Amino acid sequence: EGQNDTYYITGEGIAAGSSSPFLETLRKKDLGVMYTVDPVDEYYVQQLKETKAELEPLTKLMKEVLGDKVEKAIVNNQSH
Repeated sequence: EGQNDTYYITGEGIAAGSSSPFLETLRKKDLGVMYTVDPVDEYYVQQLKETKAELEPLTKLMKEVLGDKVEKAIVNNQSH
C-alpha cells in the first residue's frame, strides 16, 4: 500500500540481489522490491504488467457500479 510501482531486481539468488547498490535508494524510501532469482520470474513480472493494464478499466467500472459502497477499486501489485 502506498507504492504505485513494482520494483524488481534480478540475480542469481536473494543474497546476490540484496547486495545490489541499486537497492539502497529504494530502501531509503521504504519501497518493496520483488526478487527475481529464477529465469521464469522475469516472464512472470512481464505478465503482471500486462494483466494490470487489462484490469484497470475493470476497476473503474467496478467503482462506478458500486458507487458509495466502496472507497476505491484498485489492482494490487503485490503477489503472495
